[in-house]
Amino acid sequence: MVSVVSNEGDFFNTLSQAAVNVFNMSLSSSVQNKGFYINTFIPEILELYFGASSPDMTQAVANVYLPSHSPTVDLQAVMNTLGDAGMVVPTTLFARAHAKLTRHLKTGMKTYIYVFDHIPSFIRGHGKGMNHAEDLLYTFGLNKAFMAALTKAFMNRITVPDQSEKELSRILMGLLTDFARYGDPNNAVRFGLNQTWPAFTEPGEHYLLLNTTMSVQSSPFKDRVKLWALKLPRLLRAWQNQHYTTNPNSQIIG
Repeated sequence: MVSVVSNEGDFFNTLSQAAVNVFNMSLSSSVQNKGFYINTFIPEILELYFGASSPDMTQAVANVYLPSHSPTVDLQAVMNTLGDAGMVVPTTLFARAHAKLTRHLKTGMKTYIYVFDHIPSFIRGHGKGMNHAEDLLYTFGLNKAFMAALTKAFMNRITVPDQSEKELSRILMGLLTDFARYGDPNNAVRFGLNQTWPAFTEPGEHYLLLNTTMSVQSSPFKDRVKLWALKLPRLLRAWQNQHYTTNPNSQIIG
């Protein structure tokens, strides 16, 4: 079983704050400049992910995350770009590979994915969705040690979790425990879900959308995953073939 949160790219805010503290520069302001996002940020992410970039690949990423009419880049678009490349797409591809392998080997084991999409009500001023690593609060039961540390770090923003938050934490701990024990997390979610949580397999690729009104959905972040898993590799191969044709002594990447 694997999972992502709905706002994995929020760790950009941590990097941005570090840039302010160490270099006295605003990384968030820079990357929200449309020219910087397209000409510097996207190619750097592509280089990290594929080991190469091309103008067509850069444009394909911009087309998905950046509205063409927008004069600036929304910070959420930046976080989605980073979070998809760093967490969402690798997690999805791993789940696909695991599902195919277990089916081929006829092990009987199943693959499950959940997307934790919930705004913690006990954090005042919280943005959209669940941020990177915030799921750990729920994984360990919103325990007093975690909450005390959170309150100390964000003194005026933390309140006491209500009963619905504690119930969500209980469900998460239950599904993790049941999967570890039985290889099937359904017992922990059957009352709140009112249906079976199907295993993650193609073509449906069903997953659990985990929140206080949880539901079963299909193909997590479909268009964004398709970009990184299918379209960009095709554009990379086309660029490599063209580059190798015009430069026969160069080394093909990948």
